[in-house]
Amino acid sequence: NTPHDRLAFLECMQRGVPRHGHRVEKDGEEAGVVTSGTFSPCLKKGIAMAYLHPPHQDAEVLDIVTGDQRIPARKVKPPFVKKDQC
Repeated sequence: NTPHDRLAFLECMQRGVPRHGHRVEKDGEEAGVVTSGTFSPCLKKGIAMAYLHPPHQDAEVLDIVTGDQRIPARKVKPPFVKKDQC
């Protein structure tokens, strides 16, 4: 990542668990990297924090690449789980 990268919070739209180091892409182009990811038992989906490069910081939907799988993910505002949600 670079000093211009911005932290984003991502929620997976399909089954899959993002992990540290997974590549983030937008339209097949590198958009950033996952810094932390896990499965949320409360939300019943994968969630991640990722640094996004400047050209892709305004994208609302990106792909998290986990080896042979591409997981569509949408940007969300923190916190992932709202008070009294679970």
